[in-house]
Amino acid sequence: MNDELFLLQPEPGKIVQIYVRHRHFDFLQGFCRGVLHAGPYIQFLEGFLRRANPDMTVLWSEAHDFGIQRRDQFSFETADEAPWMSGSNPQKTK
Repeated sequence: MNDELFLLQPEPGKIVQIYVRHRHFDFLQGFCRGVLHAGPYIQFLEGFLRRANPDMTVLWSEAHDFGIQRRDQFSFETADEAPWMSGSNPQKTK
């Protein structure tokens, strides 16, 4: 069996939003900079989560390893990169 590999890497200034499916709804799970697709499995490359202080006035990203997942449990789309996504540099929201 020879599964094809597919790499999705958005252009600079874009990221991939990761959604997890629960029944008929998709919930935002996190973000990444690329998706490797191999047969029924995917791996999110350079994954990260959004973090915030308790009153949501400062946002930053935190690295996260989503591991290798079954493709049918997730969906994803590209979006514009926000300033807080560029690393551990906190950004004020107000």
